[in-house]
Amino acid sequence: MNGKQWEIHAAYGGLSASDLGRIMSDRKLNSFTQAELLAVALATPFKEVGRAHYHDLIQSENRYAEQIADSLDWLDRLGLNRSPFYGFAALPRYSFALELRFRLAKPYLSRDDDAFYIVDNPVRKDKVFKVPMVAPTSWKGSLRTVATRKLLDVFSGLLSDNPPDGEEERQKLLQKLWAERARRVVLFGNEKQNDADFLNRWLARRLFPERPEESEEEWRKRLKKQSEELGKDFEAYLVEHGYRTEKIEGRQGRLFFFPTFFDKIGLEIINPHDRERRVGKNPILFECAPAGATGTFRLLYVPYDFPGEVTPDDDKLQQQLRDDLPIVAEAVRDTLTVYGFGAKTSSGFGAVDPRRVSGELRVNCPGEEAEVAGGPSESLVRRLLMGDPLERRLHDDFFVDGQFVLVPDEEIRQQPWKGKVKADYRKVKPQVLELLARQPVGPVHLARPVTDLDRLPDLARELAEEIGGAA
Repeated sequence: MNGKQWEIHAAYGGLSASDLGRIMSDRKLNSFTQAELLAVALATPFKEVGRAHYHDLIQSENRYAEQIADSLDWLDRLGLNRSPFYGFAALPRYSFALELRFRLAKPYLSRDDDAFYIVDNPVRKDKVFKVPMVAPTSWKGSLRTVATRKLLDVFSGLLSDNPPDGEEERQKLLQKLWAERARRVVLFGNEKQNDADFLNRWLARRLFPERPEESEEEWRKRLKKQSEELGKDFEAYLVEHGYRTEKIEGRQGRLFFFPTFFDKIGLEIINPHDRERRVGKNPILFECAPAGATGTFRLLYVPYDFPGEVTPDDDKLQQQLRDDLPIVAEAVRDTLTVYGFGAKTSSGFGAVDPRRVSGELRVNCPGEEAEVAGGPSESLVRRLLMGDPLERRLHDDFFVDGQFVLVPDEEIRQQPWKGKVKADYRKVKPQVLELLARQPVGPVHLARPVTDLDRLPDLARELAEEIGGAA
């Protein structure tokens, strides 16, 4: 860039193949900037040359990976990728947080809002640091969709094969259905109109089946009318029970989500096939977070609102937590392992390896001891070492009855550990003690380590039962 050209596209915006080569050979440019500059090739006959350069850039083992690592480091240093446990003690009682470091089993696809990019389908990235990411709004939408699917299972359990005939029986049933539906409103906020219409139509078909004397067209008209009536009835239920006021339509929900940043970027090719010839016809290039990339899912539940009450009732808050915790845990598990997140989930993209996770589920439950005497809990140790190179040196032998064993240095040789376990313990123990010394002292809490997503709902139910037992 010469002294008269201060705009980078003006300095590197040549339209020849040699200009594209100059972009790639300039080591002063970082990988993100090179990818942005290669987009000029879209307006030239050298579009495929630019994409070939970009493919080489992505496949490079050093430059792009180093740039992502450097950006992730800056995110941590600036406090933009902070754990939900930071300041957790200051949150209202019966709040809970979930943090899961996971590894992708299938590539993650999404669509960035960059309108001018070298490939047609760039993965979503942070606007400043250009790291592949899942936005908090995307997490909320994915979990909301899965929670709605699970709600249908709950509805099916409450509905019998024969719908109630009398109005009184129907109203009693609707009260049960609306109570379950309202819990999802408390968690995620106001229902999206499409979700609300779908639920109302689904219920109308089962509560008001087709009559022998009416035609299909008459039944459809009646279903449409009954569906609208069910929607109005549920809105009235929300107002009557304090979930919504007539003057304020919006509701945020108790769940708060955080962005997830990935440590790798890659390319995926989807090749739609001709149905008659059964051969690929037009390969499509997608930018992605590839299988094997790691990220951290973070979620926070804060009971900041008290539907229908001015002063929160402790027993009711506790019961709401016990009801909500398993709902959220099941939605998280199914989103990450069954339904997927991001784009092309119906084709299997956006799935997580359920057994390659490490994290913690923590509940702010006043009056309970967070740690017992003898050593830090397994959940705390695993959380402290999450993402640390020493994390892979943790062995099950280091934990007894859910606690990290603090063995004096002179007694390590006497332990019945085999192989490199003793050597790993000598490296892990000092780091654990150092990290423990940095931890702020705050109110007590209940916690469970999460190392298997399939067991997450069970862990949530265990915590719910323990909270109930503490009452």
